Amino acid sequence: MFWRLLKNEIWRTLFQTKVLLAFLSLAAFDVWDVMTVADPSASFLFILPLLLSFIIGDSLVRERHNSYSWLVLTRGLTKSRYLAIKMLGGAINCFILAGALAAFYSLVGAVIRGGTLWLGSETEQFHPELLLHSPLLHAAAVFTLIVLSCIAVLGLSFVAATYTTSPYAAMSLPVLIILALAFFLPGSLQWLNPYERIIFMINHQPWVNMLNMTAYWLIFGSILYSWAVIKYLFTDGI
Repeated sequence: MFWRLLKNEIWRTLFQTKVLLAFLSLAAFDVWDVMTVADPSASFLFILPLLLSFIIGDSLVRERHNSYSWLVLTRGLTKSRYLAIKMLGGAINCFILAGALAAFYSLVGAVIRGGTLWLGSETEQFHPELLLHSPLLHAAAVFTLIVLSCIAVLGLSFVAATYTTSPYAAMSLPVLIILALAFFLPGSLQWLNPYERIIFMINHQPWVNMLNMTAYWLIFGSILYSWAVIKYLFTDGI
């Protein structure tokens, strides 16, 4: 039952109209980036984390809103396994969306530029020595960082979904929280702000510490998912 529901979760989430429209929009921006920018770097793939709450972040709260989660839980699935399906499905969807956009970007580069385009340009170096010796390995490292940031930010949606049954609130709150942190955190604490980390990936900043960024997203995501799990499991009802 677990794997069937997980497969269903991935399928139902990805093949929504809003997800397909978001993907086509980002893909179109990728084409524009490759055609018009001298040193393209798939910038719109880097802002995918900010869009996730709108395109796939309402799964849990939507099912609570329409009582589907109640139906599933009455058939013998525990709350912890149900939440695990949602979170694992969300992580897989992050990987699929980021992977599809990265693959499309590389394909467009091969068709329009006549050669492979890697994620992260020569001026957008997360590890200059790594890029120098292996552009493919560097691109894989950048892709991993993008997926980690997507998964971590999606955790905000899960936390929001445990406090509200409104899909609109659950989709909007994560972005509002990120923007609020960007505007109201003191300058000395801006390194805690996820928006700054996402924008930092877009800007052409040399010598970015890959381990530092990875640790940030892992810790940020772990806190959010632990918060969501504890809140959901110890909330009365569903």
